[in-house]
Amino acid sequence: MKQIKNPHDYFFKSLFKDTNTLKDFLPLVLEKEIVSNIEQDSLKIIDNEKNKKYKKFYLDLIAEAKIKNKKTHIYFLFEHKSYPDKMLMIQILNYCLSIWEENIKNKSPLTPIIPIVFYHGKENFEIKENFIDNFDVEDFLKKYLLNFKIKFFNTNNYSDEELEKINNLKLASGLIVMKHIFDNIDYLIPTFKKIYKIDKDLFIFLFDYIIITKNEPEEKITKILNEIGVKQMTIAERWMKEAQEKGLQQGLQQGLQQGLQQGLQQGLQQGLEQGLEQGRKEGEINTKKEIIKNGIKQGIDINTLSKLTNLSVEEIKNILKEQ
Repeated sequence: MKQIKNPHDYFFKSLFKDTNTLKDFLPLVLEKEIVSNIEQDSLKIIDNEKNKKYKKFYLDLIAEAKIKNKKTHIYFLFEHKSYPDKMLMIQILNYCLSIWEENIKNKSPLTPIIPIVFYHGKENFEIKENFIDNFDVEDFLKKYLLNFKIKFFNTNNYSDEELEKINNLKLASGLIVMKHIFDNIDYLIPTFKKIYKIDKDLFIFLFDYIIITKNEPEEKITKILNEIGVKQMTIAERWMKEAQEKGLQQGLQQGLQQGLQQGLQQGLQQGLEQGLEQGRKEGEINTKKEIIKNGIKQGIDINTLSKLTNLSVEEIKNILKEQ
């Protein structure tokens, strides 16, 4: 598993790239008039990663849909935020301009865009949903100013009970986990218990987010997994401790993820042993490489490094050639 620079963005995109999840989310944030006029079967995600122009502006997510009985199609532009951002409205404007620029280049009509901001941070985030309200000017000037409206979805404005009533388990649990991702992890144990009993694949998806986001100690993760009902974690506990002590967070994530995925899907204990053993070996190799790299910088000779790492002099020389 590659290192994830922004786990909140990664999880958000993974959650909403599922069109069924997206279909059930739109009624939470859009007016009934808009939702009722969308051809539900036409809703699809646009792969902005393949579009160099869109990728340049780091668009989080774009969905496209057709309007019933019309040739019109519309874009839903999603911007995810886990913290208040004063540049939000300017970012959205840039995104819209990049899309419209493509329209003009392709000699097509300008696409209607509804920007949707998804926020799940702990700080209070108040935004002006109409762009024109960001101008402090007299009313007689406003008719000359650019204006657009965004829809703002804040997980903190919903109780857990309200979110649990959403008739889509993946969406409901995903929203609850994102809402509480900055809280004590114990708060999510009841949610994980329910999900683990119903859908183990969904549990893996959600718990991965916890692992790559939280820097929790071995004892904490072990306690939570045992309380949820995930048994026989002894090997995982031992490997996690080794990885944490050596500062190999990436190795920890990879090993635990592989162990959980294989273990829960093919037999928990066997999968954990296989996945975690692979992660442990990779962690040991990376650790030895770091010891050699830092040792050379500090003037430690190769023979001494050989004793410290249990590697031959020739192996150390080969590692140094890779640097």
